[in-house]
Amino acid sequence: LSISADEASASPADFVASRWNFTGNVIIRNAEAEVRAGKAELDFRDNVLRKAVLRGSPATFRQPRTGQRL
Repeated sequence: LSISADEASASPADFVASRWNFTGNVIIRNAEAEVRAGKAELDFRDNVLRKAVLRGSPATFRQPRTGQRL
């Protein structure tokens, strides 16, 4: 998982139990998909991403068909 944004903050800054906030040109990528948004809130519990809320104008999601690349 790769995340880039203009600004980021976390409370607390770990993955055990935290909320991460990303604002401005948010891009989230993994091996299969890409998301772009103006703002993203990610909740982690027990080192696992449990919830993601994306906002934008527009927020976009891309996942290529099997055998294609991003």
